[in-house]
Amino acid sequence: MQENNSENNESMQLDEIQVLHSMYSTEELRARTGMDRCWLMTIPMTLSYSEGGGEYHHEWTDDLLEPLIFEFWFHTNYPSVSAPFFEIKGGKNWIHLLFHRFKREGYEPINVSSSTHQEIIKNYDENITIKDFIQQELKNMFISGMPIAFTWIEFLKNELMSTVLDFHKIEEYIRSTMNNPSSHSHKGNSPNTNSAVEKRIPIIHGEPFTEKKSKFIGHVATVHSLQEVDTMLEQLKEDDKIANATHNICAYRIRTQGDQILENRDDDGETGAADQILYLMQISNAENVCCVVTRWYGGIKLGNDRFRIITNVAKKVLQDNGYIASRK
Repeated sequence: MQENNSENNESMQLDEIQVLHSMYSTEELRARTGMDRCWLMTIPMTLSYSEGGGEYHHEWTDDLLEPLIFEFWFHTNYPSVSAPFFEIKGGKNWIHLLFHRFKREGYEPINVSSSTHQEIIKNYDENITIKDFIQQELKNMFISGMPIAFTWIEFLKNELMSTVLDFHKIEEYIRSTMNNPSSHSHKGNSPNTNSAVEKRIPIIHGEPFTEKKSKFIGHVATVHSLQEVDTMLEQLKEDDKIANATHNICAYRIRTQGDQILENRDDDGETGAADQILYLMQISNAENVCCVVTRWYGGIKLGNDRFRIITNVAKKVLQDNGYIASRK
């Protein structure tokens, strides 16, 4: 049994790295020389912000904000039992800026109420609690049996982007220079008037999950075209409760008649969450399916636990209905 787990883990690790290499360039992701199953991910000062069809992209060359190096390596018990080993390197000043953003958002990773920004920077080597806090957040995201490297990388990229946006005070400028929301957006609580004459999509709803007054529920449907994805979303939003939910996070994968894969996702304001659902579908080879996770915010911040919950809700509804296999 242990040998089977080891072989299954190795197969999943190979699949995971193959997917990661398809998503990141060789400048971003590279194998570490002299170490087996160890990779280095360079996360530069790159901002990539999009909303409603508009996009803003800029690579920062600020010497004060060096790139973050995320090193991770797989072991024989990953992913069936425990998470990969990892280490966060570089990004020194980013860590300090992240601390101050966490403080403003109500997190209390360390007690430095009497310290100034300069004192924190001066005493950085002695004060490593903020890095410990980030590392614990990463560990909390891991779900046994599920690949995690992509989720970790995207979490760090999103935190980096948010921190740099905060540092340079440009978020409002970015929003003001972007295009108006596209007509393809699925926000709103009225279905398309044409949906009544379209073929309805059978939708399966998962079991609701509640955490600190926030409620989550997954939905899945078999789809074979982008039109059917739109129809599914419109049908869901015929329910006012779903239409008015805080987020309807969506991802889909479709194999076309030409044997091509169409895939995309929509965070619906929960940045990075749909990436994790899509990655779950990619690594599990799920096809011809659309998965939506609806969240109603309950007034209590969940922090990064929300990403773990969203992924788990998506995984359960996909597994329960045979779209992805349940790994033993």
